[in-house]
Amino acid sequence: MNTFSKSILKFAFLGLIIFAFSCSKSDSEDTTTTTTKGCEKFGPTSGSAVMNGNSSYNILISQYISNEDLGDFEHTFQIGGVSSDCNELKTFSFSIENSSSSPAGTYPIKSLSASGKNTATGDVTQQKISPISQSLLDMKSGELIIKDLGSKKFEINLNAALTDQSSVSLKCTHQF
Repeated sequence: MNTFSKSILKFAFLGLIIFAFSCSKSDSEDTTTTTTKGCEKFGPTSGSAVMNGNSSYNILISQYISNEDLGDFEHTFQIGGVSSDCNELKTFSFSIENSSSSPAGTYPIKSLSASGKNTATGDVTQQKISPISQSLLDMKSGELIIKDLGSKKFEINLNAALTDQSSVSLKCTHQF
C-alpha cells in the first residue's frame, strides 16, 4: 500500500473516530430541536463550507499536510463538515502531487491508478446518525481549483464524479 493510500485511510479513520465519539445522545435530550451553529456534541467548528450546493455545513475537521520528496511536493487536505441538523458528517480528503511548495493551481481529478504529477486524487466519506449509515467513495474524475491566499489560507473549489456515478462538490475558503 503506497503512502497516499495510507494517508487517506488514516484521515478517514480519524474522522470516523471523531464522529463516533461525538454522536452519543442522552435519553433526556430533546431531539426535536436542532442547532445550526456549533452542534455542541461535536465541539467547536471553524467556519463553513458549501458541500453539494448546501451551505449549511460547519467545518469540524480541517487538515493540510505538505511533504517534499526529491523536489516533488505532496499536498494533502482533509475538510469535514457537520450538517446544520447535526445528523451528518461529510469529509473530503484529497491530495495533489506537484513540483511547487504551494498547492495553488487547477488540477484534473483522476483515480488513484491513473494519477500522477499535477493531478488530484481523493475520496468522500459520509456518515449519518439516523438512519445509521456510512460510505466511503473514491473520486474518479473532475476538477480541483486551489487558490493560495497566504498564511495557509486557501480557496478551494472541487467538483468530482465518484465511483458510484454520483457527483460531489465542495467550495470553501479556509485557514488551516
